Amino acid sequence: MGDTDTDDLEELLELGEEGEEEVEQEVEEQEEGSWVDDNPQMSDGCDRSEKSGSEEEVVEEVEEEGGERRVVEVTSPTSTCLLCKEPLQADLHLGSMFRRDGVTAHHFCLMLSSGLHQVGEDEEGIEGFLVADIRREGRRGAKLRCFLCSKYSATVGCCTSSCPRSFHLPCLLRSGGLAQFFGAFEAHCAEHRPRQRVPEACWAARGKGALTPRQGQCGVCLERVALAPGGEASLWAPCCKAWYHRACVEKLCLAAGRHHTRCPLCTSKEAFQQEMLRCGVYIPDRDAQWELEDGAFSALYRRHSSCDAPTCTCPLGREHQEQDSDWELVLCELCGAQGVHAACAGLDNVNLRWKCETCLGALKPVERR
Repeated sequence: MGDTDTDDLEELLELGEEGEEEVEQEVEEQEEGSWVDDNPQMSDGCDRSEKSGSEEEVVEEVEEEGGERRVVEVTSPTSTCLLCKEPLQADLHLGSMFRRDGVTAHHFCLMLSSGLHQVGEDEEGIEGFLVADIRREGRRGAKLRCFLCSKYSATVGCCTSSCPRSFHLPCLLRSGGLAQFFGAFEAHCAEHRPRQRVPEACWAARGKGALTPRQGQCGVCLERVALAPGGEASLWAPCCKAWYHRACVEKLCLAAGRHHTRCPLCTSKEAFQQEMLRCGVYIPDRDAQWELEDGAFSALYRRHSSCDAPTCTCPLGREHQEQDSDWELVLCELCGAQGVHAACAGLDNVNLRWKCETCLGALKPVERR
């Protein structure tokens, strides 16, 4: 080996050592709660939990449970991920950002880092990724340069065995790469990413010499969508051969979750989910967001409590009700959504049965008795 080669090798080793020392220092700073980045507004060493100016602090406070600190979701735009070194970016689909024991990271960065494995329970560490393992992955990334930006801490590697490229997750997505959120949670660079195989009849331009891509209608937003195979901006559903904007499908899957995600047009569940997962769409393993809202079904447990008779004769008003009296509130025996006082409807106190006008209008004449 010549002198020039030896000098080049020594220079690379020195750069690797400097990058590793830099990441180790960042880990220590996060542990101490005094993270400082290259942002000139934050370079004075102030705590990231205190935002300057009139910005509102939106980081949830850490709660103590039995003396043990638990994971909290971070929504502050100034907090930075330990692995990719970037803040929250909804447009890049990095997932939620969490903090525990001084370590802050994007959920998707944790899932897709090549040397990090989910070995804990869901309530351990950050979504099952132990804090010690996250710090170890940060030190591993200190030796790896990103193929796109050439900076260190590139913990996401292309899963193709012959491809040596490593990326920060945001750089992977910006460069046209693909992340898959199932199985081994593999990442693919733009050159090796899987692409949709769509029959030519479903997308090819029609007419002799036609070059303009065909346009269709998105099955979610009903706007125009380019029939472009590959899966970058448009997605094709093999279950019913419908086309969708990728952004529309991503929002649909995020809201519906694994339990309710299905093709909006043919309602196929298994085939639709399998293809969308293969195309890099994240489908969270949970119930739909509308099912998880506080009080989502509270209205179903509230009994109707007022008299709906055209003229209520109760001296105490429509809201008054008293069991076993003329002012007992009787609900519609078909829908239960309306009610009347027994006296207001002239009901027999022995047989308290009543149907509202809405239900009577839907019944056949024979059934209205």
